[in-house]
Amino acid sequence: PDRSLSAHVDGARAAGLAIGTYHYLRIRHLRAQDARAQAREACAAWLAQGCELRPVVDVESGGNEAATTAEWGEAVVDFVAECEAQTGHSPTIYTSRGEWRLTALTSLGRCPLWLACYGDVATAPAPWHAYDAWQWTGEGTIAKHGPYDLSRASDEGYARLLAEPLLG
Repeated sequence: PDRSLSAHVDGARAAGLAIGTYHYLRIRHLRAQDARAQAREACAAWLAQGCELRPVVDVESGGNEAATTAEWGEAVVDFVAECEAQTGHSPTIYTSRGEWRLTALTSLGRCPLWLACYGDVATAPAPWHAYDAWQWTGEGTIAKHGPYDLSRASDEGYARLLAEPLLG
């Protein structure tokens, strides 16, 4: 857990930004998956902050290299289902085309996609037909500071990232 989350949220809200939370999914290899427990912890933080943006689950291979496609599938499906149960919203899935192994799980297309793809063109992996947000660089600057990851979204894509109305 991020012990500075409340301070970060306060600062972002003071700057007029919409708030969300992010969780890096840890996929267990040759062990029982605990994605539902990970989702409960992530969603508890999301609910406590009263976030405007859907929870985000980061699905990448770093630290998960040994996991099989079946283990990836079980972990992601369990995380999404638990997040939906806890918050009433499908989480936004953050991934890249090269990292995404679950093209056959068409049911995950109900989740908004935040695509990491550095360059001039981004193409969403299956099961999505388009991305909702696109992280297009890791070398961005804001007010002459950086480097930062920068993302963009159309009005329609941004609307899909919002969690309205909030559960509860």
